[in-house]
Amino acid sequence: VEIDGVPFYLRAGSRQRWITPGDDNFGFAAWVHEHAHELASLGEGHHFGEWYGFGIQRGYGLNEKRFALFNTARWNPLNPNRPACCGVVPVIFIGPLGNADQSLEQLRLGGSAAVPGYMYPEGIVIYHSASRSLFKQVIENDDVPKTVAEKRERKPRDYNVGGRRKGLDPNYTGPERRAR
Repeated sequence: VEIDGVPFYLRAGSRQRWITPGDDNFGFAAWVHEHAHELASLGEGHHFGEWYGFGIQRGYGLNEKRFALFNTARWNPLNPNRPACCGVVPVIFIGPLGNADQSLEQLRLGGSAAVPGYMYPEGIVIYHSASRSLFKQVIENDDVPKTVAEKRERKPRDYNVGGRRKGLDPNYTGPERRAR
């Protein structure tokens, strides 16, 4: 992307890798490509946030997808340089690190602060100012890695659906075959 003769190189990333519109993560890389001119106004550096909404994990009861930046101090709603295509995660608590459990309980009882009325929020992002680090704490299964929690939450497989899946059922012997 070039703005006022200055070239900007933008990349979209998931938690573990760089993604492209051809190898995408819920449409995020395509969205970054589509909004490249606006996103270039974020300036140099890495800009972390949450891609959420329709078709992405919980969906949050939305009909569209949204991107919310994590750096609330820099990209608060009063910052005129924040791109219109980006939201900012809501701040629900500022104070000692040990009070994260209270914030999680507030979300569990009151629902999402990002999407009011949605009663199943995922959790919070904690910014530790001394280390300038972000930490995520979720309401459910916070004691295990996300990939393990996702396996715990999966529904039992229905072996009667889908052609190749039938072969995974130990009781399914397959179609009649001729003996050689």
